[in-house]
Amino acid sequence: MSSVYLDRLRHGLHLLEGQISTQTAELKSCLDKKERLTEEEEAGLDNYANTLNEHRVLDILSKPSDISTFIEQFAPELKIALEHLEDSAQSDASAGNSKGMSVVVANCGQKCASRA
Repeated sequence: MSSVYLDRLRHGLHLLEGQISTQTAELKSCLDKKERLTEEEEAGLDNYANTLNEHRVLDILSKPSDISTFIEQFAPELKIALEHLEDSAQSDASAGNSKGMSVVVANCGQKCASRA
């Protein structure tokens, strides 16, 4: 397994978890104000905020020597998790261009204000 590729995926996970942390805090702020979340926002917390599969992907890929064989054998949810890691690693974190939860909770502050 190429350590450069794994390092890139680990960096992607770090960026993804940072974005999720920020976005989860924004949604928690909405909840603390007794504001209701949309179904999309709730789904984002339930799905995108869970990085268990991304951690599993890194754990699995850290062990074998033949990455392509293992990726081909991944269950569908692990292939999606791998895509999340790759997307996050390639995106510009400061511009918030990564896919996933950031799309769901973009402008949460404005949404919260509009609900008041």
